[in-house]
Formats: sequence, structure tokens, C-alpha cells
Amino acid sequence: MSIDIVTQSSSLEVLQDFCVKHRLGKMVDGEFTLRKGLTVAPWNADGRFKTKNATYDGETQLTAATYAAGFVAILRFRDDFRIRVTKTIDGEQVTVNQSDNLEGSEEQHTRSRIFRYVKNNGVKGKTGTINHWKLDGVKLYRYPDVMAFLDDRGLAKFVRGGGNRP
Repeated sequence: MSIDIVTQSSSLEVLQDFCVKHRLGKMVDGEFTLRKGLTVAPWNADGRFKTKNATYDGETQLTAATYAAGFVAILRFRDDFRIRVTKTIDGEQVTVNQSDNLEGSEEQHTRSRIFRYVKNNGVKGKTGTINHWKLDGVKLYRYPDVMAFLDDRGLAKFVRGGGNRP
């Protein structure tokens, strides 16, 4: 099972900077890479998120489709993503997977850690009817909230590599 978070930033570079700052990725010699278990998929393959369909009268377009400002993508935390923490064990600093020796669902624990961090450190706001948390120039949305927004407006949903198209 995976955890999806929809992101909106002014550009791909801002999202990459966000990932580096929050240890989700790294930049080495100008090359950006994500941590194991994490993927980024631009919305509509180019980061454009449709907020309103174009209107037509027969073959004639009356109004153009509208799109959200900036770059929209999905951060997908897969099963093999691990939150690493440093603990002191017998007086020695040791880095371990957060999931080591935890009771309950590892996936649920990771999900709660991610959302708790965002909620505790981000600024809550609203974009239209959707709640978001803004953190370091990136708006973060719950995936189910975005899907409900699309359903309410009759818009196409995300399809990896090219969704939200007419």
C-alpha cells in the first residue's frame, strides 16, 4: 500500500528544494534523486492541474479550460519508504528505521508520522474548497480531498504519466 500526497508549488525546482530540505531527496552535482520508496509524478505529465473544463457549443469552444497556478505533483510514499531516526542505544548514536520494533501497522505508523509532521510544521489554509498545509513554499493536500474536488466538478482524475486530461 502507498501513501499519496498532492503537492502544489511555483515550480518543479521549488518542490525539489522542499524534498532536499526535508530529507526526502538529495541534490548531488546538479542531479536530483529521491529517497528509496518515494516517487514524484507530475500531474498531467507536465505538472498542470485542471480546475475547470473548457465549455463548447457544438464544435465551437466558448471558454478555455482553467488550471491551478504553478506545478502540481503527487508524492507517493511506497511500502519500502522508511523514516530514519537517530537513537542513543547503550550510549552510542545509532540510526535505525522508525519501523524497527514498533507495534501495529508499519504503513499506518509511517502515514501518521508524515501527516503529523506536516500538520505540526505547516500553515493550514484553503484552496477553493480543499484544505491544504503550506510548508516551505509547497502546499500539501490530502489525496482523497483532491479526488473529491475532481468528482464534484466532473474533472478527469490523475493517471500516472498523463491524467486529468479531457
